[in-house]
Amino acid sequence: MANTKSAKKSIIVNERNRQRNTHFKSKMKSAIKSALAAIQDKSDKAIDLTRIALKTIDKIAGKGIIHKKSAGRKKASLMGTANKSSLDLKTTPKATIKATPASKKDLKAETKVAPKTTKAPSKTKATETKAKAKPAAKKPVAKKKVSAAKKD
Repeated sequence: MANTKSAKKSIIVNERNRQRNTHFKSKMKSAIKSALAAIQDKSDKAIDLTRIALKTIDKIAGKGIIHKKSAGRKKASLMGTANKSSLDLKTTPKATIKATPASKKDLKAETKVAPKTTKAPSKTKATETKAKAKPAAKKPVAKKKVSAAKKD
């Protein structure tokens, strides 16, 4: 059992992160399995499922749940299987996007309003005097007088 407050907190954080990571990994594995099954069955949905699987792999690697090189291997394996089954991902169009927004966030994104312009804050007397003040001029260096005793 943890003794310090920070150790107790780290236990909570680690458990939360573990649950999040297992959720995303499971989601990724399910997407890959469904894409591979569709490729083997030569289904019409194989292209879309493959794209979804590639997208989820990229998202999970972006979050740092799996390493980028691990994600690259998974994607290469999936694409190799797709290419062997003569599945052409490049020439087929992407799935059409709905014209209506799905949520309030999408609606707000579509109807963006120009930001209001605001005036710059006015200067106070203290800042005006600092701006007007000139730097102090250098004092001329006084020449040393040479005494008559040193001349000899």
